[in-house]
Amino acid sequence: ALPLAPKNAWLRIRLGELQRDAGDLERAAALMGEAVALEPSSASYWNALGMVLGARGDLGEAEKAFRKAVGLDAVDARYAYNLGLALLRQGKRAEAEPGTKAPHPFDNE
Repeated sequence: ALPLAPKNAWLRIRLGELQRDAGDLERAAALMGEAVALEPSSASYWNALGMVLGARGDLGEAEKAFRKAVGLDAVDARYAYNLGLALLRQGKRAEAEPGTKAPHPFDNE
């Protein structure tokens, strides 16, 4: 499929997800890395890459990917949450707290 669509980032993300689900995190990360290289403005692709990097234990690189996702789309709370989790797993609790703290219903009162 890739030779037929060499510049298709979406296809790389989907194939990366299949590789992730099959347990091949190295290949999944490579495919998702290609996807963000092709479409660096996609926050969801950066988030997907961060998830795979975190799953394989590469927390510093996962943090970078999640930071990129948050920078591209600060509205989607999943990206901030995933960044917070990556920071927590690295022992960076003070940095992580804003992203992992769920809003309290009375915070705006």
